[in-house]
Amino acid sequence: MPKPSAKTTITVLQSGEEILEMLAPDFLEAVDLRLENSSTLGSAHTVRAYRGDIQRFNDWRQGRLVTKSLVEEYLKSLGDSLNNDGQPRSPAYINRSLAALRAYARSVIDLLHDDEELNRLLPKTVKDEAIVRYERILLARKPRGSRAEGSEAGRYIPRDEIATLLDTCLRSHTKAGIRDAAMIALAWSIGPRVHEIAKLRMADVRRVTGNEPAYEIRIIGKGNKERPITPVIRGGTARYLQDWLDIRGGAAGALFCAINKGDNLVQISKNMIPDALRQTLEKRGIEAGLDALSWHDFRRTFISDIIAAKGLVVAQKAVGHSSSSTTAKYDRLWKKQVEEAMTHREFGYDFDVRQYQLVYRK
Repeated sequence: MPKPSAKTTITVLQSGEEILEMLAPDFLEAVDLRLENSSTLGSAHTVRAYRGDIQRFNDWRQGRLVTKSLVEEYLKSLGDSLNNDGQPRSPAYINRSLAALRAYARSVIDLLHDDEELNRLLPKTVKDEAIVRYERILLARKPRGSRAEGSEAGRYIPRDEIATLLDTCLRSHTKAGIRDAAMIALAWSIGPRVHEIAKLRMADVRRVTGNEPAYEIRIIGKGNKERPITPVIRGGTARYLQDWLDIRGGAAGALFCAINKGDNLVQISKNMIPDALRQTLEKRGIEAGLDALSWHDFRRTFISDIIAAKGLVVAQKAVGHSSSSTTAKYDRLWKKQVEEAMTHREFGYDFDVRQYQLVYRK
């Protein structure tokens, strides 16, 4: 059985699997290590998120045996609970929790099948029972809720709000303001996820030759996949980024780094964490007097604009989604477009219900 690394923490299985732990003392660490080193989870960000989801599930179950019914009960409890902002849990949060628990179940099944020492220690009846139980967990389904599948989450950010945000950043006359303006302009222009902005490195940015500033931005998304078409920023966005690079300098390291209270750059080799970006945007939004917004709203806005201008397929290819149905969920302009279409439809006839006759509209 593989030995866990010093950094490994036991998050996957706790007191609900006593017989497995008793018969195979390293079982807990081995399953956790297998999840940590999984090649199917993609980025380190996904691994951290999944491990957190599994830990929350373990805290909730309080030692009860892990079963399909218990997992579905947990997912229902998430749907009935509120997040830290007092809002219902989003469908995306519940979907990710289910994905994490399925990944956890697959890790257990693989270990029970593949580990020679575990197969030597465990009686066949115990092993077979556990495999059947965890295979059933893979069949767990999320509860049907009243909330739409993400269709109402977040919002579209109008251009006047973008302009207000950028102006707010620049009026601070600080290095942090110039950095924040560059991040906001970049988010609006190419629609990356927050962790994709946070982990950008100088090596991911390439200046495009020409009279005006332009930059290729290499985006590595979920599953460690690079966008099929490398986005290029030009115009105002490129100038905002150039202003930041003039301050940051060209040394290797993180594209966007932390800035201390004295307005000095610190640890340019180290990337900012996504939570720091969230706090920064919240601060700038409050300073600008805007309604609440998130980094993912920039992504929703980017995709909505491309769908409106070029169609769903182009938007799907632009952001690298494997399915157009996923891309469609980001569209925040469809209601306005439907209302406009219904308003401008011209049939030539109105039906007068009171007189039960067709009245020709001239």
